[in-house]
Amino acid sequence: MTMSLQNNRWLWSLDLFAWPVNPDCRVGSWLCIQPRHATTDLEHMMTKRAIWKAVMMTLTASHPKEFANIVTPKLLARWIIRAAVRETVIGLKELAFQYRKWAVIGEKPAMVSQIPTSFQTWLNGHCSSLTQRAQIGRLGRLMPQPN
Repeated sequence: MTMSLQNNRWLWSLDLFAWPVNPDCRVGSWLCIQPRHATTDLEHMMTKRAIWKAVMMTLTASHPKEFANIVTPKLLARWIIRAAVRETVIGLKELAFQYRKWAVIGEKPAMVSQIPTSFQTWLNGHCSSLTQRAQIGRLGRLMPQPN
């Protein structure tokens, strides 16, 4: 395992509920979140995990290097756990559509009201090439169907 993978192996964990606060903490140490599931319904938990898996697969495909600042993705993870599934899926699909338009037409994305603004600004700064924007545009196809 390379050194960057050892330092950021939490990033490759697709389990949303196993994310640490920072790479030095053990799994389950959360900032502002109890280390228990936010939802008790198994179907909702599985849907939220599928949403997080789609987001992480898209982020790692578009930006294979390690991130210098992981606070914003952690805030997005907290938002995914707390927000309603339908609102999350619709917001992320709209964000993916905005990035697909940016990759094809060149029109900068507008802010999506359902998604936290801090994550959108962070993502905007990490997607500098057309290929990265097109990868973010794939996020809409990976999303599960909203209930």
